[in-house]
Amino acid sequence: MKTGGKQETHTSKQEGKHSGGKKEGKAKTKTVKYKTNMKCSDCVDKVKSQLNDLDVIEAWSLDLEDPDRILTVVMDEEGDIAVIESIFTDAGYVAEIYEC
Repeated sequence: MKTGGKQETHTSKQEGKHSGGKKEGKAKTKTVKYKTNMKCSDCVDKVKSQLNDLDVIEAWSLDLEDPDRILTVVMDEEGDIAVIESIFTDAGYVAEIYEC
């Protein structure tokens, strides 16, 4: 889903697990930002389903207009941040932690 130019924004939606955009019973989250080498929506499509399928991710967005192509992930506090890097590596891209 595209919003406002070239920024991709997604909220994980799995039946019965969300109320107002938050997973029930999971109050604590963390936001992690990654610098990526993605260039277009086709690139994003290669990782979109994996990001959407992760239960620990509340929401994510990727700003393709930012020179650093920043991926912002809001995830459960206990979520493993390395799994994001692994998804990108497996798809042939780079995701380096930018801010945690």
